Amino acid sequence: MFELVTVNTKDGLLLKGLYAKGLQNKPVVIQLHGYSQDFFQNEFILKIANKLQEHQIGFLSVMIRGTGTEFRIFTTSKNARMYGAKHELLEEAYLDIDAWIQLLADAGHNQIILQGHSLGSIKAIRYLIEGSFAYKISQLILLSPYDKNYLIREYTKDRLGEYLQKAQLKIANGKGLEQVPDLFSPTPSTYQNYFSFYMDSDLSNLFNFHQPDYSFPILQKIEIPTLMLVGKKDPYFHPSNPDHPEEALEMLDRSIKNFHGESIDGAKHRFLGKEDLLANLILDFVQG
Repeated sequence: MFELVTVNTKDGLLLKGLYAKGLQNKPVVIQLHGYSQDFFQNEFILKIANKLQEHQIGFLSVMIRGTGTEFRIFTTSKNARMYGAKHELLEEAYLDIDAWIQLLADAGHNQIILQGHSLGSIKAIRYLIEGSFAYKISQLILLSPYDKNYLIREYTKDRLGEYLQKAQLKIANGKGLEQVPDLFSPTPSTYQNYFSFYMDSDLSNLFNFHQPDYSFPILQKIEIPTLMLVGKKDPYFHPSNPDHPEEALEMLDRSIKNFHGESIDGAKHRFLGKEDLLANLILDFVQG
């Protein structure tokens, strides 16, 4: 069912993807993986692809530069660069998505749906603002987004502002590729990666559910139909009030014009054991 495909980005990275072709006159879904994940291991990828293929709808699960924690990606210059979640910059994510959309456009598709899981949901929204082909995206699917800023503030015991200043100074002194101390982050990160993830900006604060007075200005710019699916047992979605995911969904419903959100009983961050239900909900939205 899947074909292994390759694209090259404008900055010369060679990326792989799994492409299940559909009819040109039907939508095609691009799947963006989460933090330090990849484009093939999550069980829901195959379930969603199979369900869409039953209706001749295409599905493309893609590698992006945040694959793995540290990952050497080959380039068009026949060398390799170090990327992965430790090194990626969120402001560069659009370059990867640009290349994948170009692949689908060249194949004759003009109904492209962008789907992101976890950190991929943040990249999907940022693409609508930063991407070269944002106008080609007809629908948006967000799976298990998370309030990353609340989680990092809890971890740093509210010293995030201080740590960001230190990161900015390191970058200014040409030391941005050095690894941050463990007290900065629970996961490996370079100073420039850390600053990219946690700098205070509207693009960085997409899911600040811990701030009930936050106006979500970026989300208010979304005009296309948007589906969000989260697990009721996902500890990362609304970590400041994890027993009430509906509270965060209500915030989003007030902010995104054409929004439908559902929390799935018994599901956690990766929807293990709930993949069939997830696939059916996505199919309904895509066909809707």
